Amino acid sequence: MGSRKLTQDEVRELIGYCKSLQLLYVETSMEEREANMPMLSQFFGRIVVASDVVEGFEHFRRYPIDIVLTGVRIPNGNGIGLIRQIRQRNPHVTVLVISKFLEPSYFH
Repeated sequence: MGSRKLTQDEVRELIGYCKSLQLLYVETSMEEREANMPMLSQFFGRIVVASDVVEGFEHFRRYPIDIVLTGVRIPNGNGIGLIRQIRQRNPHVTVLVISKFLEPSYFH
């Protein structure tokens, strides 16, 4: 299966679609959040920010979240535990995991 570059029109259409989505961004570091928010806000119309598992799940319950972007090492639990809680509530939500740590044991 080959890949191809998106056309300018396809990129615009994709960004337009993403602008209709609500992102839950779970990041513990204020510096990382501040660094990433300008880029994320170019793609997502609404971004709900949390700094730990408890706040993340609270926001997930409160807001109509379409996509979750979380790390693995976050306070009051971990990102994998948060994903499990979220999946129990909505097994179809899209989840992206980011980490600057190499932690393959979390994914087994």
